[in-house]
Amino acid sequence: MKQITRILVLLAVCLAVSTAFAQQPVVVTGTNALKKELQAKLEEWHKAGKFPGATLGVVLANGESFGLAVGYSDRDAKTPMRPTDLMLAGSTGKTFAAVTALQLVKEGKIGLDDKVEKYLGAEQWYS
Repeated sequence: MKQITRILVLLAVCLAVSTAFAQQPVVVTGTNALKKELQAKLEEWHKAGKFPGATLGVVLANGESFGLAVGYSDRDAKTPMRPTDLMLAGSTGKTFAAVTALQLVKEGKIGLDDKVEKYLGAEQWYS
């Protein structure tokens, strides 16, 4: 999972840097060509990496979107990964929750030192 995260972070950085320094916009001649190119890159990473499968969601500037997948959702049963398969996000949800909470603090909607029970009640499993 760490290797996948590193690859995705590296991809995001590469995309950000290439966009920041591009002299002319990249013209994609067709969505099918882009899908094929991205699918080939996913398969290349899959062969080089040690992960069972991955999915990729793409949203284009014109609003068109599509998903791709590589590998297996179940290695033992050899079930191919599909773009619609759900994946565990690991601990990334903690980052989103923290950022959202700090935004609410900044807006004055919650207090940073407030106990969670103030907003969620006294449920035993999180208090």
